[in-house]
Amino acid sequence: MDKNVTEMNILMAEFMGAKFTNDDPENFPNGYYYHEDLPELLPSHFAFHESYDWLMPVWVKFRDLKIPLTCGNIFDFKVHKKIISESIINCKISEAHKHLHDAIVWWNTIKK
Repeated sequence: MDKNVTEMNILMAEFMGAKFTNDDPENFPNGYYYHEDLPELLPSHFAFHESYDWLMPVWVKFRDLKIPLTCGNIFDFKVHKKIISESIINCKISEAHKHLHDAIVWWNTIKK
């Protein structure tokens, strides 16, 4: 898998609440991600870039965010949602994946 796609998938997993740990170096020498609803996951197992089953929960969480109310934030949020929605409606998962990644990066900068 492309390193850039892996990094984008890791960001999405973390956005969804997955945590990184390295508490089992014998079985997972490079660590793994865990989430209460999932077994141990390696970044190579993330499929946000190729499966709507993986991508759509991320989209729903982003879509339903409560953002700080400023004019710029509201406008940017609506633009992100529109671009992502169009990619999903047009069945362009690679575009939706990239735009959702960019939207999460944006969210991480404004939520602080």
